[in-house]
Amino acid sequence: MNRTLVTRIGSMVALCAILTGGAGTAYALTTYSSYNTTVGKFNGNGYTGAQKKSTGSYQGTVKSSSVGGPYKVDAQMQRSDGSQGGSWVLIDDGTTAYLSNSIPAGTNARVRFSNALLTPVDVQVSGQFRVY
Repeated sequence: MNRTLVTRIGSMVALCAILTGGAGTAYALTTYSSYNTTVGKFNGNGYTGAQKKSTGSYQGTVKSSSVGGPYKVDAQMQRSDGSQGGSWVLIDDGTTAYLSNSIPAGTNARVRFSNALLTPVDVQVSGQFRVY
């Protein structure tokens, strides 16, 4: 093999390693955080803490450990200031849900939980979430 070809192949391998490592780093920035919050009765809300999105418009994930009693709640990814939200997903004990949204990268986001209009009690919810 000639020296120029070996140098080009080495450069391409190095570039692939850098690109692959960069993609892995982006996903490593978004780890699961725990939540444990109360969702108010009669269509009340509850919220997780915030995480900074590293990938714009990418769906978030919520893993529900428990939803108090026989109840279910709706979950939505939203900007932490409440100004922009994604689609709603109904969750129950043990549910893993993917929350679509159009929230841009670099924005703080959270999960909003909401009770049904006629739920007469506060509902405690707990689990883990990440916003990507």
